[in-house]
Amino acid sequence: MAGIDDYSANGSTAFDSLSKLCDELSSYHVSIDEIVQLRKALQQSRNYIKLDYKLHVSTSSTVPDHCSTFALSDPEEQMWSKSCDHTHDDICQQCHLLVMTLVRFESLIKENSNISEENRIRLMKSFTRDSDLVQEWKKHQLRAVHQEAARDHVLESLDEKSVNWAMKWLEKKYRQSQSDFYALRGLPWHLTHVVRLQPRHSSAKYSEKVFENRTFCHSFDSCIQNGASVVSILQDVFMRLKQQHPQIELAYVRSDNAGCYHGTDTLLAVKELYETTGILIHRIDFSEAQAGKGPCDRKAAVIKGEVRRNVDEKHDCTTSTEFVAAAKSTHHLSILSCTLPTTKKNDNQKQVGWH
Repeated sequence: MAGIDDYSANGSTAFDSLSKLCDELSSYHVSIDEIVQLRKALQQSRNYIKLDYKLHVSTSSTVPDHCSTFALSDPEEQMWSKSCDHTHDDICQQCHLLVMTLVRFESLIKENSNISEENRIRLMKSFTRDSDLVQEWKKHQLRAVHQEAARDHVLESLDEKSVNWAMKWLEKKYRQSQSDFYALRGLPWHLTHVVRLQPRHSSAKYSEKVFENRTFCHSFDSCIQNGASVVSILQDVFMRLKQQHPQIELAYVRSDNAGCYHGTDTLLAVKELYETTGILIHRIDFSEAQAGKGPCDRKAAVIKGEVRRNVDEKHDCTTSTEFVAAAKSTHHLSILSCTLPTTKKNDNQKQVGWH
C-alpha cells in the first residue's frame, strides 16, 4: 500500500510489532492461551480503530473516548477547552478492550521473572513506542471526525473552499529515453475545489440544500510551494468567482496542514485578498492527514487519467502548456489556467511576522 498517512501507517506497524512481541513473550514461559488471547484482542482493537471507531465519535457523548469536545479540550488552557453539558461515565467495550490489552501486555513484561533485566528494558522500550503509536492513531481518527463535523457546520451556513497541492506530475513523452527519465523534476500543480450553495436553496434545510461544485487546476513549469504562491492562486480563484458570481462576499477555506497554508504569508494576506477581490476569508480550517481532501483527489485522478490517455495518443506532456492541453483534450473537463506574476526578489525585504 502507498500514500497512507503517517498516523495510520505507524499505527498499523505498531500493531504488527506488538504481535511479534507476543511471539517473543512465548519464549519466556508465557502460556499459549495467554498469547492467543493477546493476539485476538490486538486484532480486534486494530479493526476497531481502523473501521468502527470513527462511526462512534461525536461532539456529544457520555463515553469520554467518543466525545470529541471533551477529548480535544485542554484541561490546563481555558481558551482551548469547552465544557460539556453531560457526564462521561459510560464505557465503550472496544475502547476498554484496547486499554486492558495494553495494561496486560505491560504487566507480562514487568512481572515476568524469567526475563532478564536487559531484555526487560528492551521489551519495555519497544512496547512503550508501539503503544504510543497506537494511541496517536486513535487520536488522529478522532481529530479527523471532528474536522469533518466542522466542515458540515460550514456547509450549513455558507459556501466552502478546499485547497490542496497535488503531487508533482512527472513529465511524460510518448517515446522517452532513459536519460530523459532520470532527469525528470516534475511539474507542480495545485487544485482548488469550490463548493457553492445555490441561491434558491439558501433557506432550505441542510439535507435539502443543493450545492454547486467546481475545481480549479493551476499548473506551472516551475513554482515554489510557499505562501506567496498560495495567495496568488487564491487571488486568481476569487477573481474568477467574483466575475461569475458578483454576489459572493465570504469564503471559508479548508486545507491540509502544509506550511504554505498555515504560514504567516498566507494568513496575513486575508486583508489584501479582500481589497483586491472583494471576497473576505471568514474562516480557515486545517484538515487531518488524508482526511478532507477527497474532492481534490478525485478530480486529480480524473485529470491524470486524461493526461495519460493523451500521452498514449502519441503526445508529450513535459510543460504546463502541454499539461493543460492534454487535460483539455477531453470533453468532460473545463481547465482554467493562470500565470503567477514574476517579481524580482528584494534582498532588503523584511520577513513577515506577527505583531
